[in-house]
This record gives sequence, structure tokens and C-alpha cells, in this order.
Amino acid sequence: MGLNVMNIEQLSSMTGQTFRTVKKRLEGLEPVQRGKRGIFYDSVDALPLLYPKQKPAEHLSIERARLTKIQAELAKIDLDKLRNNLIHIEEVVSDLAREYDFVRGTLRCILTDSLVERIRIETDPAKVQTLLADAVNNALEELNADAKQKLS
Repeated sequence: MGLNVMNIEQLSSMTGQTFRTVKKRLEGLEPVQRGKRGIFYDSVDALPLLYPKQKPAEHLSIERARLTKIQAELAKIDLDKLRNNLIHIEEVVSDLAREYDFVRGTLRCILTDSLVERIRIETDPAKVQTLLADAVNNALEELNADAKQKLS
């Protein structure tokens, strides 16, 4: 097969158009070859059918409409920046990192030296579990209190 022979799937992939669209636009075109891998068309003949011709004025008006839409979107973004309606991602990332550090630090402090010593002395697994649950609950209450304080 030559380089310029393609099936509908290849033409669809190359042009970015759906398989259905390509098949519909090639309805009147005679295939070059039929085989196990599908129906093949000469790409030199097929490609012009996939890109409908537009009048220069029509093409220009479409491009102007696109430009106007993009300019409107950019103007809205600029206006939102001026009104401070946009959230700066850098600020969010730094705030979130600080919060994660605080949570991480609080959770690491659960096993204090005194708690570890009490766990070593304790022989009853139920009491060890209670000691650990209390320590975790206290840490979570501390985190919750800090969150409430920040919201106030």
C-alpha cells in the first residue's frame, strides 16, 4: 500500500474528526482498495472532502468571532483580578502546606515520652488501647480547637 492510502479510522485520527463524520463525507468517493483491514481511500482525494471549503469572508468572520470570544474571556479574567475574585494558587498551596505541617506535627506528638513509658508498664491490652485512643482523641480535639479558632 502506498503512503497516500488510508482507511477511515486513519483519516479520522489524522484530522481529529469523528469516524462517523469522515465516513459521511467520503460517501461519494470511490475507494482505492478493499481488504481485510477495511476500505482504503487515496488521501489526496479524501482530505479535501474532509475539510469543506469556506469563502474567505466566511472564514474571516469565524476567526473574528473566535477572537472576540477570547478577548471577552481575557477581559473577564482581568476584571476578576482587579476585584480580587480570583484565588492565587500560590497562597492556597502555602496555606495548605502550613496546615499539613501543623497536623503532621500534632499527630507525631501523640506518643510522648510519658505515654510511651505508661504503655511499657501496662500489661493489659485493653488499657493500652484506651491510653492510645485517649491520646489520639486529645490530638484531634487540639486540631479541632485550632480550626475553630482560625475560623473565628
